[in-house]
Amino acid sequence: MKNWKSLASMLIVVGVLMLAAMMYFFSFGGELSSESGDWGAFGSYLSGTAGVVIALFAVIWLIYSVSIQKEELSQLKSELKKSGDEQVVQTRISSLTALINSYGTAASVSQQKLNACNDGDNHFLPNETPETIKQTMQNELSNMAKYTKELEVILQDRT
Repeated sequence: MKNWKSLASMLIVVGVLMLAAMMYFFSFGGELSSESGDWGAFGSYLSGTAGVVIALFAVIWLIYSVSIQKEELSQLKSELKKSGDEQVVQTRISSLTALINSYGTAASVSQQKLNACNDGDNHFLPNETPETIKQTMQNELSNMAKYTKELEVILQDRT
């Protein structure tokens, strides 16, 4: 039974109200009065006896609900931190993938320039030679390899 605490609390409160009402009626003759002053005295009696018990249960339940909320907030905080950490990793993976693709595209362009040299077309920009193109392509491939290794480390850490 999931809500046994709530049920037990309600039964205790109803029991206290019934006990207080029975004690009042047995103490003062047990007859229902037609006088409003008698009903006012009965209301004062109930608020002074059963009201204290009800207020005590209200305070207990308030403390209990605050402790539950505190625990839930702690769990939420932990989940938000995990989510933020995962988002940082995802962002890093995306940036490494973009860098790898960018260097791959640049290496492909360098390869096309070298192929054009082999065809005898020599489509060079000023200050560009086959050696500088090869050096540029080696740098691009080196950067691709570096970022690929970094990406592999991150992906291995996630598993």
